[in-house]
Amino acid sequence: MPPQIPGWALAALRLVAAALAITAVWLLRYAHYHRWEDPPEMVAMRPDWANRPVKLDHDRIDVVTKLIAEDRQEIRFYQDKLFTISFFFTAGVLGIAGFWLKLENDNVWLRLGLAALCLVFCGYYFRFVRFANEAIAINDHDLIGLQFAVGLAQPGEYLEERAIYPEPAQDPETGRHRLTGHPHFRPLVMFNSWLVAGAVFLFLFLPLGEGRRHE
Repeated sequence: MPPQIPGWALAALRLVAAALAITAVWLLRYAHYHRWEDPPEMVAMRPDWANRPVKLDHDRIDVVTKLIAEDRQEIRFYQDKLFTISFFFTAGVLGIAGFWLKLENDNVWLRLGLAALCLVFCGYYFRFVRFANEAIAINDHDLIGLQFAVGLAQPGEYLEERAIYPEPAQDPETGRHRLTGHPHFRPLVMFNSWLVAGAVFLFLFLPLGEGRRHE
């Protein structure tokens, strides 16, 4: 028979469990309603580019092409890190859940600690995703300006009646070029948000098996 827990301690445990559950629901709601596809505010504050090629000498063209290559490399870097971090985050949450399910002893403090650990990991994961999204959006914005400068988005400049890279559509309200953002952010974040929420509710509310000892 498990030891009796004082009433005040039981009330405190229930309060902590409720707070953790509410936090999990809030993170899930944030992941769902946050507009991950929209460019960050810092990109909106930058000046818009005009699709007009600039006459450049050979040295300046070399500088622009090097900047284009650097921007593309940085975009690929953050995209690669995003998927790598997402993979390890998913594996970490599943590993924590598997670790708890294999334990023979059940401890209420361990339940709360593992739930809190998953929520902390989720908070840091969201922070990294936002940072990666901002870095990719800024480089996208700069890349468009560089492509405009050398005429890569100008029809007929290099290809007959066509542009190498199409000019982004303009927002009818602001007149600025509309960056489409990166739609792969949302499914990644939503999947990991549901995973964390499931793990938290598993730790907090999963009924105990008969063979597990209470502590």
